[in-house]
Amino acid sequence: MLGLLPQIGTGFGAEVLADSPASDTYMRTDMSDILDEWGETLTVLRDVETYSNGMATHSWTNQGTITGEWQPVSGKTIMLEASVETKSEAVVYSSVDVDVQENDKIQRSDGSFMFINYIRKHEDHWAIYLKANK
Repeated sequence: MLGLLPQIGTGFGAEVLADSPASDTYMRTDMSDILDEWGETLTVLRDVETYSNGMATHSWTNQGTITGEWQPVSGKTIMLEASVETKSEAVVYSSVDVDVQENDKIQRSDGSFMFINYIRKHEDHWAIYLKANK
């Protein structure tokens, strides 16, 4: 019996199948395994505008935390959508646990942060592209 060649899974996860006369082996590395190994706890903050005596005040409110794998982007990723060019400098791969949206701030435990540029939703994860300036 011929063994199966390694196969690439869908989405962010990778899937490897093996078949041999001695044993049947099935190994799957999915998003939760990747985040268990490489993920970090990230805080999501949202700019909220409040009014007092006719004066607007902006403050960042905590929306919760997500576990994500933060990766710098080599060079800058450019996305053209509706004839608008946007540049991203990092990406976070996450199975999202809280509501995130463009212009939210994603903060690391060391206090460094970036703003959400745009979000790509996939079957088993979200790719959250980040920029340095709002």
